[in-house]
Amino acid sequence: MAIVAGTKSHFTPPGGITSFTGTTHSQDVGSGGYLVVVVASMSDTGRTITGVTWNGVSMTQAQQSTVSCDGANTRLAMFTLANPATGTQNLVVNWSGTMDFGSSVSVYSFTGATTGGNSLIGTPTITPNIQTMSMSTNSMILGVSLSRYSQSNIELPQGTARTFYINYQVYLVQLATALSPSLALSGTQTFESNSTQNLVSLSLLEIKEGVSSTVPTVTTTAISNITGVSASSGGNVTSDGGATVTARGVCWVAGVGTPTTANSKTTDGSGTGSFTSSITGLSANTTYSVRAYATNSAGTAYGSTVQFTTDTTATVTTTAISNIGRLSATSGGNVTADGGETVTARGVCWNTSTNPTTANSKTTDGSGTGSFTSSITGILPNTLYYVRAYATNSVGTTYGANVTFTTTRRITIT
Repeated sequence: MAIVAGTKSHFTPPGGITSFTGTTHSQDVGSGGYLVVVVASMSDTGRTITGVTWNGVSMTQAQQSTVSCDGANTRLAMFTLANPATGTQNLVVNWSGTMDFGSSVSVYSFTGATTGGNSLIGTPTITPNIQTMSMSTNSMILGVSLSRYSQSNIELPQGTARTFYINYQVYLVQLATALSPSLALSGTQTFESNSTQNLVSLSLLEIKEGVSSTVPTVTTTAISNITGVSASSGGNVTSDGGATVTARGVCWVAGVGTPTTANSKTTDGSGTGSFTSSITGLSANTTYSVRAYATNSAGTAYGSTVQFTTDTTATVTTTAISNIGRLSATSGGNVTADGGETVTARGVCWNTSTNPTTANSKTTDGSGTGSFTSSITGILPNTLYYVRAYATNSVGTTYGANVTFTTTRRITIT
């Protein structure tokens, strides 16, 4: 993204203060926000600039030094802040003691920047003052020049004269700033400032171009470990898109659809690389759509959507009753499908009312799929019974159809 120079403000705090408050500046809205504050104060007493805050947030000091031009000692400091609060905010500048003389506070807003680069405060020399500094491609350079006399130009880099951005008298010293365009240069470059007479200084601050980012690239891992209520998936973030991946995981929705992070989801760390996700809270015998996601500052990207169906209960039929006697009978069943989970118990259950369950009388006749035979015992003569086969897996217990039979009568011989 290209650096864009936005609003600028200039303030002239009076002498006799230790803190400059009650002033505001407006930071432009846009990605890659960056704020620069340049403070110049007459400092014959050696007092320093102890800090600058923007909307209550402390700014980072890039450089601070005393610049002496023909006996006029000026304290020069440059402060920066990445991603500052936008809009009109309060600016506060603090000194280590009461300032005897006036000061200059210049504020510059940028968008499309990332962080500050190299900086320097140059020692005054007989005009011109030539400085060298390493810079990155497409950086923007803020030059600050101090002299007892008028500035004639600031070249950023040498040979490219720039119109003054701000030109102001700081008590006994003339302060001028100039701002370069985004320069398609890199490596060590030469910069120059000129005064109409005698000593002149040149200080520099590099503002780096922000890196354009895109959403990450992520793939979805095949579904595994399916049960009636859970499954496993995951993904692989193969590219962060130029910005840190702050969240990743999978999201899902019941049915055939396109899930997003507004639906059910997992959160499985950050950054690039593979991750595993546990999908829980599902319903048995239900189809779900799942896809991986990854989020960075540019947005959220998704992998391809995969579908799966959770496991269900087994399928079982009831065998017709045979060998009916006064106190026993024979039945059984056939487990034709296990529902995706191992059948751990099977048999028949019976009662004198319809739809018996395993809470009633029952047999236990092995496990797994296939046919089985059950012996019904402990029953009464001349009684109607209802019988159903059952099969149990981790999802639950299912039943076959009801079948009925009546035990034989007791025969009395006289």
